[in-house]
Formats: sequence, structure tokens, C-alpha cells
Amino acid sequence: MGDSLTAGYGLKEDQAYPTLLQNQFENEKIPVQILNGGVSGDTTAGGLRRLGWMIKKSSPDWVIIALGGNDMLRGLSPKKTKENLKEMIREAKKAKIKVAVLGIDAPTSLGAHYSKDFDRIFEELEREEKIPVMKNYIQSVVGKIEMNLTDRIHPNAKGQEKLAEEIFKFLYPLVKKTERSSP
Repeated sequence: MGDSLTAGYGLKEDQAYPTLLQNQFENEKIPVQILNGGVSGDTTAGGLRRLGWMIKKSSPDWVIIALGGNDMLRGLSPKKTKENLKEMIREAKKAKIKVAVLGIDAPTSLGAHYSKDFDRIFEELEREEKIPVMKNYIQSVVGKIEMNLTDRIHPNAKGQEKLAEEIFKFLYPLVKKTERSSP
């Protein structure tokens, strides 16, 4: 579940990090099927509205939530963003689905108070919901011209490869642990 960063905005589908993750898991001989639930422009409210449908359609073992960036860019309330993410986590858990979150940090240009409140969302979710959270999953590409499209917001193919590399390091032990505990 994600936004344009997950969807691979401006790129071919096979250049987006979900497809690249699929390839990495296949290279490790770990049988997973990754579905790209990225929708450009999506907010946590949009993700919450479509989560039930996606769960019903695909019956996943894991839901990886990479939302919040558009909430932040629109200056939406960090409190509401957290509530939406928390509801998504709880909906997945209720369906017996494991959840991980890919967090994102707010730039200080939005104001110190807003940035602090927004950044705290992911720390609190990890602690309160007892789920794995990758802190600021885009940090390896943010502000790097060679890793982004000309809009300087969306990762280019090289940036998507870097995201896939970093996200794989986060997800691999989680998926491997799940694989070992399966019957």
C-alpha cells in the first residue's frame, strides 16, 4: 500500500521498487508474490478506504504500508495521519495479516512543530502497535539529484533500485522469519 513512490511514478512498472523487491526475493529463493498497491497522490485516508478491498482481493500474508508522504505535503494533521495508519494496521491485524510500515520524515521547511509531530507518528506506531517500522525509508534518495526525476521528488530508476535495496534489508528478516514459522 503506497503512493507515487511505490507506484513508480514516471517509470515503467518493472522499474518500481515492488517489482525490484520481487526479483530480490526470487534471487534468494524465497517464494513471495509482491503486489504493487501504489496509487499516485494517495493519502492515508485513501489507503484506509481501499485496504479492505485489497485484502479481500489478494488475501495477503503481509501488508506493507508506505503512506503518509502526501498527507505531509498537503499539511494534513499528523494526528489524523496517525489515526488513519493505526486503523489500517488494526484492520490488517484483525484479518490475521502481518503488518510493517515504511515511515517518512517531514522536511523542516514545514516548520519545526509540524515536522516533530509528523516524525513522531512512526515511532509511536512501532511502539503502540508492536509492528516493524522502517524509519524514513526514502532517506537514501532524498535530495540526491542523480537518484530522482527532474521533479526532484520522485525516484528515478536508479533511485528505485536504491529504495528496493534498502527495503529488502528491512523486509528480508521479517519474511524469512515468517517463512520458517509456516507449517
